[in-house]
Amino acid sequence: MQNVVSIEESAGWFRDHPATERTNPLAHLSQKKTVQSPSVDDFTELMTIAQDAIRTVAEQKKRIETLQKLSVTDELTGLLNRRGFHAALNRVLDESYRYEESGFLSLVDLDRFKDVNDTFGHEAGDKVLQRVAEILKKNTRSTDYTARIGGDEFAVIFVRAKGAPLFTRLEQLQRDLNSSYVLYNGNRIGIEASIGTTQFRARSDASSLIRRADDALYAQKSQLKQSA
Repeated sequence: MQNVVSIEESAGWFRDHPATERTNPLAHLSQKKTVQSPSVDDFTELMTIAQDAIRTVAEQKKRIETLQKLSVTDELTGLLNRRGFHAALNRVLDESYRYEESGFLSLVDLDRFKDVNDTFGHEAGDKVLQRVAEILKKNTRSTDYTARIGGDEFAVIFVRAKGAPLFTRLEQLQRDLNSSYVLYNGNRIGIEASIGTTQFRARSDASSLIRRADDALYAQKSQLKQSA
């Protein structure tokens, strides 16, 4: 039996469908939807999000740089620590090799520092170490590297330094160290220090360089004991 569509049903279909759909039932699919352009508020919100993201990245970068600096800095003196010293020395030696430059490495050791700690306490010893750091900074250039590499041991890397002028500076450094003192609880604590220096050239090795400077340091200590 064939399906019979009543007049009422036919009239309902014509009423519910526009003329375009009567001739082309798929016409409604081709009609374009209206797309709204971004408003000023939308643009402002996007700019705020972008600025916040840039600020967050900058803050994170700053925190990373701070942590990196702390990892190579001696907390007490503000100088490079042992790790920072070795990194700086290797970098300087690489540049020395690349550009065929020379410089000097000095090791500084405090004499009878243990007596300071035993007599006046570690706080007094810390004051002495901080004073030594100040003197080293005063007698070095911004291109040089100063470090505290042990309890009472310091190091200075003199970059692109010449022999005669450097030894004049080292004599001044030794005078400044050995004439300085720290006042602690009414006590005047004198500073005594020895310095050992060796030159590095384009093909110098870090380990052998440190060993030579160390030998020069203890040679001076021995000489000072004999003269005393």
